[in-house]
Amino acid sequence: MTNRKIFTISVFILISISIYSQDKRPLTGKSLAQLDFFYCGESRGDKDMHYLYIIKDGKLAWEYTCPDPGSTSDGMLLTDGNIIYTHKDGISEINQNKEVLWTIRVPEGTEVHSDQPIGNEHVIYFLCGKPAKIVVANIKTKQTVHEMVVETNPEVYAHTQNRVARLTPWGTYVVPHLNYGKVREYNSKGDIVWEVNAPRPWCVQVLPNGNVLVANEMTDTNDSVKSYQNDKELMVKNWNLVQEFNRKGEVVWEVKYEDHPEYHGTTIQGAYRTEDGNTIISNTIENRPQ
Repeated sequence: MTNRKIFTISVFILISISIYSQDKRPLTGKSLAQLDFFYCGESRGDKDMHYLYIIKDGKLAWEYTCPDPGSTSDGMLLTDGNIIYTHKDGISEINQNKEVLWTIRVPEGTEVHSDQPIGNEHVIYFLCGKPAKIVVANIKTKQTVHEMVVETNPEVYAHTQNRVARLTPWGTYVVPHLNYGKVREYNSKGDIVWEVNAPRPWCVQVLPNGNVLVANEMTDTNDSVKSYQNDKELMVKNWNLVQEFNRKGEVVWEVKYEDHPEYHGTTIQGAYRTEDGNTIISNTIENRPQ
């Protein structure tokens, strides 16, 4: 049996989409018809409801209302048409007929906002809690087959520890520590093999050249300020930016919302580099109808 592959990845929370070329020129594009995509998000003004959408040729082709409460921060459309997504208290897989194939629940007091399948039988996710863990589980038995405790900011609660982490082609795991101001790459033993500072990293994408694309969101919550009070270099004017880091930890490309007021950006919560080299940036618009 061949392994399923990820077809598209989207981590959007009621989005407006901006597409940038590599030289930062904004593209006018074709709105929703620019690209077919899978949308994993939450709230259309009804704050406790969460939705999955598939958009084709600029039109809504499929939708699903998640039965579980909690943020649907991460989701993946697979080549067989199934979808794996998180819902804060667990991870589920559904098919195009909207049948739930399996669900893994996380312990009370913990949360999950990131998931990624490994072949047909396993899933890796970041478990937000005290302690925080990187977990590999068998989706058939629901049993944990490997876990690693990782350091997080002890002063913040589970919900703001992490969002969208990703495996690398070489078998490591890149984690955006949301309220720790760092992006770290871990090996299978839990050792940190690469690290960069980022103001408030929400999600990461590992690029084919080994660089890492990081989307940082802006927030003014007290716990975020406390997280960075001893790290002056992170106290930037506006945390709404997307950065590309090379393996030396250098920023080789970035887009700041403050440089593009025409997009009326509020809070970046996703970025994805497409095969043609352009970058899709998603933006939170809370309490607005779709």
